[in-house]
Amino acid sequence: MNFREKLLSVLKKNQRKKRKLNIRYTVPSPETYPHQWLIDSCLHALIYLKLKKFKLAKEEIISLIAAQWDNGFIPHMVYWGWSKKHIREWGVEKTSSITDPPMLAYSVERIFKVTGDEKFVNNVFESLDKYYKFLYRVRSQNFILSVIHPWETMEDDLPSWDKVYGVENPSREELMEYKLKVLSEYVKTGLNQREFLKKKIFNVKSLLFNSVYLKNICSMYALGKEIGYDVKFYKKLIPKMRDSMRNNLFNKSLGIYLPKSGNTWLKEETCEIFLPLFAKIPTKAQVKFLVTNYFLNPERFWTRYPLPSVSQKSESFDPNRYWRGNTWIYVNWFVAKGLESYGYEELARELKKKSFELVKNFGFREYYNPLNGKGLGARNFAGSGLVIDM
Repeated sequence: MNFREKLLSVLKKNQRKKRKLNIRYTVPSPETYPHQWLIDSCLHALIYLKLKKFKLAKEEIISLIAAQWDNGFIPHMVYWGWSKKHIREWGVEKTSSITDPPMLAYSVERIFKVTGDEKFVNNVFESLDKYYKFLYRVRSQNFILSVIHPWETMEDDLPSWDKVYGVENPSREELMEYKLKVLSEYVKTGLNQREFLKKKIFNVKSLLFNSVYLKNICSMYALGKEIGYDVKFYKKLIPKMRDSMRNNLFNKSLGIYLPKSGNTWLKEETCEIFLPLFAKIPTKAQVKFLVTNYFLNPERFWTRYPLPSVSQKSESFDPNRYWRGNTWIYVNWFVAKGLESYGYEELARELKKKSFELVKNFGFREYYNPLNGKGLGARNFAGSGLVIDM
């Protein structure tokens, strides 16, 4: 089997169809992640698009919107079927009550550019509009959005969040306890996101979440113009958000962008520092400094198989541990797109090449050891097929 055939085989095994609901979607991994996840489905759509499976790409988005709440919120996980895995006390049935990095609009824009399907865009645009405006209305302070749970960042166990919990060197089991405690406190508010943020239990300005949001409201602006929708909200917000991130999330003393908990810098060296490239937030000079001193530094992030989720200089670095030093294809995809947008095409090609080598040589795994390439985490992980878009 060639690579394309292997990828199609994994995707087919991971596809789920609910005939009564007229829903079809792709789970990240049949054994480990048997439900639908927002960020994964958005990226699965890009994989299907590259494979010219246009109907399947659209269905990933449509199935997510089918789970949208009345207030516009779209949850990060949907229980279309039963499984004992990932069952939590979310405060609601059938979905979670938190969200994911909001990648829907970007995926829809990519689908539209390839297929020219205006009907599809018209069918989903108002739902997306409600979602992005909900996030801004409830989560934004000074044009920067906060997340209410580490699961909303996608980077679940990133050492940056240790400081938020007030702990050092926690075990994976301890981190799960902290995450469940945060969820429990949120549920106690009756899922009032504004109220929960005021409690400052977990009120984090994640670079990944904000960069994805900014990139996606750019997509909303472009899509709205195409179909004749009023896009004044997005036109005004885009420059204000970019300026606010430059002014508030750039640490001048270190010369890099960093996440914050409230007004406190989370100074851990992690893959978060590269995510603003995806939304073209840094200046060219800032990117040059980042690439020279961090990205290409073999003592930090330029490993045999970059990019590790945590710098090798960090005391938290563990190449085999979940979000504590391993390499994720998702992160590499975001960073490669960002590098290309700043003219670092050759460097982006090298990152893409190394990413493809990981999946080709070590299989469709959730994440990888950045030093030897060993595949780790979930098996038959559909999202690592994103290398086909790289």
